[in-house]
Amino acid sequence: MRKLSALMLIALVSLMWSCGGEKEKPEVNREPAEVETGPAPVERDGKWGFADVDGKILIEPRYDEVRRFHDGLAAVRRGKEWNFINERGRYVGGSSLMQADDFKDGLARVRVDGNLLKSSETPKWGVLDRNGRWAIRPIYDELSPFVDGRATARIADKTVTLERPEAPPVDKPHDGPIRPAKTMKRGTAY
Repeated sequence: MRKLSALMLIALVSLMWSCGGEKEKPEVNREPAEVETGPAPVERDGKWGFADVDGKILIEPRYDEVRRFHDGLAAVRRGKEWNFINERGRYVGGSSLMQADDFKDGLARVRVDGNLLKSSETPKWGVLDRNGRWAIRPIYDELSPFVDGRATARIADKTVTLERPEAPPVDKPHDGPIRPAKTMKRGTAY
């Protein structure tokens, strides 16, 4: 009886194996993964800097917070002030920023203390280019991130839609004008 049970079990397993056929292999995504470029953040004794892929320190850890490099620049914070540095650790632009987004396609949205501008006591939003120059001057009380080439901005009680300025080549002067695309009144674009 035991031999019969064992033979039936072997026959059943063989049958299941042969009926299942060869299973399809899952499709593997052969597209290259997005590779981060530039030095990587590294922490030492509570301060942040940047190192190469071998761990060699390229920019000494002296910052309270850092972000990864985007478009060749990284946002770094010391105390309450944000700035941008290049891959050599040099500051780009001279403004001390209250808030800084990462660069994308050559531009970064930033918030500046109004007292530094000597035009307001309240913080203002603007957009910097990779050279540290204003692509959109910091005059806005609010400025949304750009989506499909446009951003909504508010200055006092007026809301406007801004077109995304062209990013200049690195190290080329640019101090472009503010280019409102449409004016909004009572929720309607004109």
